[in-house]
Formats: sequence, structure tokens, C-alpha cells
Amino acid sequence: MSVGMDDVERISQLAKLRLDAEEKKKMSQDLTEILEYFAQVEEVDTSSVSPMFHPVDTDNVWREDAVSDAEMTSEVLREAPQTSDGFFVVPQTVTGAKEEQDE
Repeated sequence: MSVGMDDVERISQLAKLRLDAEEKKKMSQDLTEILEYFAQVEEVDTSSVSPMFHPVDTDNVWREDAVSDAEMTSEVLREAPQTSDGFFVVPQTVTGAKEEQDE
């Protein structure tokens, strides 16, 4: 299966990528190779392999789920660049639509 330039153009639009002609050509080649690999994997006979959720047979180790106070709050906060009332202070990274309109 070959991934054509129309497919690459659509994928780059969906991924919001701006690709020049050389990058589109490379992506077309890479995606084609990936799909060819998957085609090879599909050809493997797995009829004698039982379905499994994990390749290693392990048992989950359960422990008591108990609430505890790590008593490290002051130690951790001491390492923070800025704190307020027992919490980390971080810069605002997301602004609301109203704030952006006011600018």
C-alpha cells in the first residue's frame, strides 16, 4: 500500500503541520514503509497462539490502600521557587477567551 501526496496533505492538515515539498515526500515514504510493515505483521500465522493481555504471565501484587501523611510537605515546599499558603505557585499558562479579547 502506498501513501500518496493527497493522503500526506490531508494528514498534515489534520495534524496542523506545515510541510514543504521535500518533507511531504519523506513523510509519504515513511508512512508507506510503516503500512508495509503492518502488512507483513498481518501475514504472521497466530492461529496457534492463545489471546493474552500481557506477554508475561504475572500476578498483581495487592497491598493495603491506606491513607498516610508523608509529613514531607514543608520539606517539599522549601524546594519550590514560590509558595503561598502551603501550595506551589506556578505561572498562569492558559488564558480565557474573554481575557484574550480584552487585549
